[in-house]
Amino acid sequence: MTIVYKCSWYTVYFIITHSPNLRTLVLKDFWKDDDDESDDNIVAKSDTEQCTHLTSFSLYIRYDLTMNDVEPMFRLLLGLKHLRLFSWISRTDPSLFGGHRWENFIETKSPLLKQFDFSLTRLALENEDCFTVESLIASFRTPFWLETK
Repeated sequence: MTIVYKCSWYTVYFIITHSPNLRTLVLKDFWKDDDDESDDNIVAKSDTEQCTHLTSFSLYIRYDLTMNDVEPMFRLLLGLKHLRLFSWISRTDPSLFGGHRWENFIETKSPLLKQFDFSLTRLALENEDCFTVESLIASFRTPFWLETK
């Protein structure tokens, strides 16, 4: 299923939990609404149903998301084998670039994940503490990324 319209985590969760035969979901225009408390509640509730039937998830971000935004939702998708993450905004949060954090997340929360594709953009601005290309690449040069995944 491909959705080419603005949607939230709540909408995504609703679709997944009400479509038990859904294996692939592509969100072409994800937009997290900071004013929508249902987004935060859906992933924070302890009785939130985890989904094992969805195996492929693609997220095209049109919003300034952080790892803190995506981790709770991805924790609910225990059956993911293929994850694609794309962002065309120029100020993508640096936390999404961290190979070590993704490694920890995949090992502990998403062990079935076999393929992780991402394309993120971040413009370096003057007077801004930014990571170097080398440090970015180095975080993906661990045995986990080179041998395991």
